[in-house]
Amino acid sequence: MKRNISGFVLAITLVLLTFSCEEDKTNPIDILTSKFEAKIGSDDFVAATKFYNDNTGYLVITGQRLESGKVKDQIIITVPSLETGSYTIGFDNIVAMNYQNDSNVVYTGYSGTVDITKIEDNKINGLFNFQATSLSLNTIHISDGVFEKVPKVGNK
Repeated sequence: MKRNISGFVLAITLVLLTFSCEEDKTNPIDILTSKFEAKIGSDDFVAATKFYNDNTGYLVITGQRLESGKVKDQIIITVPSLETGSYTIGFDNIVAMNYQNDSNVVYTGYSGTVDITKIEDNKINGLFNFQATSLSLNTIHISDGVFEKVPKVGNK
């Protein structure tokens, strides 16, 4: 039953992404063939939904794990421009890397990098890693992060 619900939610998500905006060029197959993975501590993070947009003038890359049709946890990476290159979290850079767990606790990156290696045909590739802390000062390490062929959503 759980598998049927997950399949139904994925199908609905694909339909919504396909028809949500006339100018949106996202192909539903792109979501299935793209990749967004990392290690959170020693646990594997494999996103079911992954996408990027630049509607705000910043590049925002998101990977989400789903459970029972809802977002379980997610990683969100924000960089100041839609260009290839290496970006580092720091006071002089507008780079943000965040992780939100299944209890809605947000961990904010304080050290880390993202390398945007390729942007082509409204798809993005890159690597990332970061260390983050919550308001209660718990720390997590996100390593071996990779995103490949992550599709663009939105119409900018």
